[in-house]
Formats: sequence, structure tokens, C-alpha cells
Amino acid sequence: MHGSRHDEAFNSLWYNKEKDCLLVGYVDEFKMACKAGQMKCAWEDIAQHIEVDEVAPLDHRLGCKHVRFETTINGTKGKGMEYNMVDYTQNCVDTY
Repeated sequence: MHGSRHDEAFNSLWYNKEKDCLLVGYVDEFKMACKAGQMKCAWEDIAQHIEVDEVAPLDHRLGCKHVRFETTINGTKGKGMEYNMVDYTQNCVDTY
């Protein structure tokens, strides 16, 4: 993303303060966290510099299912994400 700061300690992590977006990359996969209103613009900015596939909702990455949920903790509502690797782990057990 134009104007992004690369984190030297975490080579696959970029943060864009203007868009308040965090991007993590691994090999040829990217995952971005930002406000919904900034998401499209941020991906369009990235696509000006590298070839990217059509952006899709986050569902599965590196053998891990991403399950979104809403919760209330101590009276405060929030959103979270569960990283579910049950199928991947079962596949490993079955294979080996």
C-alpha cells in the first residue's frame, strides 16, 4: 500500500496509517485487517503495484479455517475470529 510502513522485525507485515490497514503476506497469500470502508481502496492501491486475484471474503488460509463470531465480554460487545485447524490436523493424522 502506498505510504505503508514495513516492520523490520516482522518481514511479512505492513501497516498503512492513512488507511489504518494492516497487511500480512505469506508466499502468495495476503490477509488484510482494516475498516470496511477502507478495504476496497487499500486493495486497489496494492493492485497498482502487484498482480492480485479478486478479493474474496476471508474463509480459509494455510490450512486454517477462519470463523468469525460476535461476543460480549464484561458487558462489552466485540467481534473475534477463531482459527480452526481441526480438518487440517485430522488430515495430517490420517496421512501419517
